[in-house]
Amino acid sequence: YLCEGYKRFFEYIDPYMQEIVEKINQRQPPPVVQKHLQELHNSIWDVGRNAPCPCGSGKKYKKCCIDRK
Repeated sequence: YLCEGYKRFFEYIDPYMQEIVEKINQRQPPPVVQKHLQELHNSIWDVGRNAPCPCGSGKKYKKCCIDRK
């Protein structure tokens, strides 16, 4: 069993890893994969200040990861 930190890490990277696998299976070149990953990142982290933080901490975005963007 994984500790809580590992679980949060793997939940965080899961959508990015799935996107990478999908683009590799489509034989997309690295710049295209990178562009799609940036778009995915922007869509995940486009939240309001008072919304729950996408990192899964349970805190509001403004009290957690707002400065990391």
